[in-house]
Amino acid sequence: YRSIYKMPIPLKFLADRLGMYKHMFTLYSSERPFGCSTIIGTYDDYDGPSLRMIEPSGLRYGYSGVAAGKGRQLAQTELEKLALSELSLDQALNEAAKILEKCHEDVKEKDFELEAWWVGKDTGGKAVPVPQERIAEAESWARQSLQDDMED
Repeated sequence: YRSIYKMPIPLKFLADRLGMYKHMFTLYSSERPFGCSTIIGTYDDYDGPSLRMIEPSGLRYGYSGVAAGKGRQLAQTELEKLALSELSLDQALNEAAKILEKCHEDVKEKDFELEAWWVGKDTGGKAVPVPQERIAEAESWARQSLQDDMED
C-alpha cells in the first residue's frame, strides 16, 4: 500500500484486508479457520481515532469501544454507557480498568493483570505502553469506584 500510495495504510483498508484473509480460511475444508477476534486501533491527523474488530469469520466492524472474549457482553454494555468521544486518555484508562474489574468480580479466584497501550493525539499517533505506575493508579481508582457504587 505504501509503495503505491506513498502513505501508511488507513485502518479501514487494513481491517478489510485482514478480514478477507481470515475469511479465506473459512472457505476451504483443508484450512482451519482462525479462532480469535482481532481488535486494531489507530490514530492519525486525517481520520482521528479509529477502532476496528475483525471476527474469526472475517466480518469487520468499526467501533468507538469494543470488547471480545469471555465477559464480552458485560464489558460491551458498560462501554455503551460511556461517552467515549469526550474522555481523555487518562479517563478512558480509568474506565477501562473499572470495566475489567467489574467483569472479573464473578471469578475472584483468578488473578488478572492489566496491560495497556495508548495511541492518540497526545502520543503523536504512535502506540506507547502505559507506565506501570499509571496502571496501578487506574486499578486503585477502579476498585474504589466499584466500592463507592456498591455502597450507594
